[in-house]
Amino acid sequence: MRKPLYVGLPVMLHKEPEIQAFLKAKERIESYGQSAGFPMEVGAFLFFISPALKPENKELQVKNQQRYGLPIFHAQSTWQLKHNLSYSKEQDPSCNGSDQMEEVIRQTAELGKSGSQKIPIDVSLNVGVYLCGFVPVPSLSPSLYTLDDFLSRKEALFQRNISRFSQLEQFARENGVEIALENAITAVFVPHPHFSKIDPTPRMYPHVFNDFWSMKAISNGKFVLDTAHWAAGESTPRIIEQNATSIDKEIIFKMEGINSWDEYKKNHPSLSQHFPYTKAFHLSNSTGIGVYLDEALSKRWGEVGTVEGIISKADFRDILSHASEYGKPAIVEVDYDIKNIPVNHFREADELLRYIIE
Repeated sequence: MRKPLYVGLPVMLHKEPEIQAFLKAKERIESYGQSAGFPMEVGAFLFFISPALKPENKELQVKNQQRYGLPIFHAQSTWQLKHNLSYSKEQDPSCNGSDQMEEVIRQTAELGKSGSQKIPIDVSLNVGVYLCGFVPVPSLSPSLYTLDDFLSRKEALFQRNISRFSQLEQFARENGVEIALENAITAVFVPHPHFSKIDPTPRMYPHVFNDFWSMKAISNGKFVLDTAHWAAGESTPRIIEQNATSIDKEIIFKMEGINSWDEYKKNHPSLSQHFPYTKAFHLSNSTGIGVYLDEALSKRWGEVGTVEGIISKADFRDILSHASEYGKPAIVEVDYDIKNIPVNHFREADELLRYIIE
């Protein structure tokens, strides 16, 4: 008999309409799984954007969870500013001894106490540093580096990530949860994350320590595998070459300490090579490295934006089979209509699940 697949949906526990939508989605998806011969159990994925960590919202989350007791399969801290391994309380005294990664871990553990848990809860974290050929002054992001600045600090940043992950891993265990490191996109071609209103010109922003070996060293082999991020990394050599952007290619090579795309491929291996180290999967629409682009640029930079995307159905099926066999949650991170979740009941998740299973 096939083991159940643990499917996670991104519900905000401080929003009653989302909880009701989640309960309806849970019933619908689990019923579909039974009829399709692929049993599923649906639980909550807690994505802690900053508003979710407001004191009043945290209090509501605890009250609602005590009432509903939703199974919590996974949680994530955002990667901007103070929410990442590279920039935390160790670098910023204004954190007052505790950064938001710790806050996410504590809140997840508190909410898990009232949940009908069948699997351990993992909280995913990010490295959070990305590069740019220029850095506007004043920069709004302590995570943004020029290539030269990054290379001069590379080893120190790498060791900081290893040390901070180790500290947070111990902190998480003391609170009854686990942590893992999520893979980022190797490089994203996008308007500036903070200055797009001033300068809407898309540029390349490579993400550091995103190769397999760096991730393994930082996290001691504990991954959260985002399929869309992996697919974008897989497509990077082709897209860079077809756009003949030699400068971006040079930056990526220097960032990773490589001299060829063959070396790059060794740093970014197949999906299945990640499986033994993966504690949770994020199933996302599979696109290239282009994000938030106009129609003309989208095709050039691989912004596919469909369920099929870059990853094959066979690869997706391998993920679900592995996740089911080993009890690892599969979080459906498709493009939800956030404002209409109470009406749509997370129906966007159905399309991807049906595409993979049927």
